[in-house]
Amino acid sequence: MTELFQKIKKLLKGELFSNVLWALIGRFSTLFGQLIAGIVAARIIGPTSFGTLSYIISFITIFSVLASFGLDQIEIRELTSCNNAFNRKRENELSTLLLLRLILGSCSYLLLILTLFLFQITEFRSLLLLYGLILFFQSCNPLRNYFTAVLENKYVVISELFRNIFGTALKISLVFLHASLWLLIAAYAFDYLLLAAGYWQVYHKRISGLSFHFDTGRAWHYLKEAFPLLLSSAVIIVYQKIDQVIIHSLMNDAAVGNFAIACKIVEVASIFPIIMSQTVVPALVKSKETSREQYLRASQKMMDLTVWSSVLVAMLVCAMAKPAIYICFGSQYLSATPALQIMAWKVPAMALSAFSGYLIIIDQLQKYAILRNIAGCVICLALNCLLIPHYGINGSATASLMTMFFSGLLAHFFIRPYWEILRIQLRSIFFGWYHIVNEKLFIKG
Repeated sequence: MTELFQKIKKLLKGELFSNVLWALIGRFSTLFGQLIAGIVAARIIGPTSFGTLSYIISFITIFSVLASFGLDQIEIRELTSCNNAFNRKRENELSTLLLLRLILGSCSYLLLILTLFLFQITEFRSLLLLYGLILFFQSCNPLRNYFTAVLENKYVVISELFRNIFGTALKISLVFLHASLWLLIAAYAFDYLLLAAGYWQVYHKRISGLSFHFDTGRAWHYLKEAFPLLLSSAVIIVYQKIDQVIIHSLMNDAAVGNFAIACKIVEVASIFPIIMSQTVVPALVKSKETSREQYLRASQKMMDLTVWSSVLVAMLVCAMAKPAIYICFGSQYLSATPALQIMAWKVPAMALSAFSGYLIIIDQLQKYAILRNIAGCVICLALNCLLIPHYGINGSATASLMTMFFSGLLAHFFIRPYWEILRIQLRSIFFGWYHIVNEKLFIKG
């Protein structure tokens, strides 16, 4: 294990290694806090109430697509390109992005209200409107993306650590006090407010204050660049979160609760591929500016490392599924074990999908991404409706796994501009382990 860590450190030299490490710490602290709070809530409030909580979170996540508009990846790419520019340009970019995000968040909340009343969704309406406030708080994400772009993740991560501790302690306290579901949902929404306040504090301390200026031309540029990713993100969120909504409709809240705890464990297990994919974007952008050949070599190295480390994680989760559920959530959730063992293999599937997604953005091929994700959404909906009535949450887990592999890999066979990325993926699947073991992953360049 020490040797592998040294290899990873050798590959991710200097600032890049530090940025990845801090990003992993930040993401792990967030998910660990969510997991601990989820474990306590699941044990005390039971599968039915925990299923209701998971349903509300999944429902609002669907609306968060419009609020983010697929801008996160574009912001990192654009801010990487201008981080050495004059302060005025950086300030204009950030202020435009923040105001744009606030507008999108407002539109998303209005759409949520319209949906609830138009479709006469009365069940948990007040809770949905309460948790929906996170759509406004997420408008501060460009500040975090700026620190990712300039390889200074540690400053926002330190801020996130303290806020995650406070937010987790608050939720656990409410659960032990047997607070109402309304207060518990308010605490989950308060997490996002704390994070937004933290991003502002870090930016003000590390950089300066921010004079707001809305550049209409740059705003349209961002919307135009991100629109294909919006469509893709919408489809992705639908097929990643719609399963819990379908389970709620076809089964019951207890089944949603069992499925949700399997999803939480897989989410924690997926930290490495997702963070690795995001934080190496600045380095890949710079390598592409140097030469196409160097960029492709670097992409292959990172794909190999990301995919095969994810395979090891999947094997570990699969082997430890039953004791992990029993220890963390209790015997009442053991029926989720098969679903977790199936979904454990989503981790390498996510690695393939996440890393290829960033290569697509770097090569500015995002307008084709909607094709793979629409196909994935259709497959997900069809398989969930087909398998859930016969196999319950295990059927939904199978549908989720098959969808992820199709949209992140197999769909590239049918999209010609993605064939170069597909070759990188296939080389990683079949030969990546050999490159890592023989240190060919670390060839010069």
